[in-house]
Amino acid sequence: MRTLCWNGVNDLGVETVADPEILNPNDAILKVRLSTTCGSDLHLIDGLIPTMREGDVLGHEFMGEIVDVGAAVTKVAKGDRVVVPSFISCGRCWYCQHDLYSLCDTTHPKLELQEPLLGYPTAGVYAYFACNRRLCGRPRPICPRALREHRLFPGARRRLRRNRAVHFQRCADRLHGQAYVPRLLEHAQRGELTPASLVTHRFSLEDGPTGYDMFKHKEDGCLRAVFTP
Repeated sequence: MRTLCWNGVNDLGVETVADPEILNPNDAILKVRLSTTCGSDLHLIDGLIPTMREGDVLGHEFMGEIVDVGAAVTKVAKGDRVVVPSFISCGRCWYCQHDLYSLCDTTHPKLELQEPLLGYPTAGVYAYFACNRRLCGRPRPICPRALREHRLFPGARRRLRRNRAVHFQRCADRLHGQAYVPRLLEHAQRGELTPASLVTHRFSLEDGPTGYDMFKHKEDGCLRAVFTP
């Protein structure tokens, strides 16, 4: 499949990577029909996450069609069209049962590496936690010493500020997308909400690097860029 990959600080490319596979009974595979930029992507692009590696896949706000599911999946089926929030939730832990999805207790792959930064881990985020383990792309070894010493890539800012971690934690406390999406879709179906009005620029995936560069520098009034395969 074609993906937008990080190849270095401010160096993006569209590359062909292996198709995803069902690895456990709770997995689902989605054919992405539309994806969009997020301000937090800029932390990755700028090299502010210490353990980014060449070839890591970017993007965590997308929608599309379910093409395969694991044996234990019951709430979605092949052919369903879905919207995917950035935080990954299990739907079963205490936090998910109380609509606090971004604090899910089970979806972060490396809890012990995030706890020293935030005090308590968040849920996992698609394609974002290179400093813990890549959720979309290749797993990477982590160096806790590098995190402590804030050694970033050349060209990036030289300090991983503590207030950035606190800001992320506060944001994570409120990003419970799974709780809001059903209501938002109902508003859209009734014509009370027009999501397309939020889109300022459209690109093909192959033009992803151009779209992200325009989004980063707010060129031509770019507030939200979207990408189609």
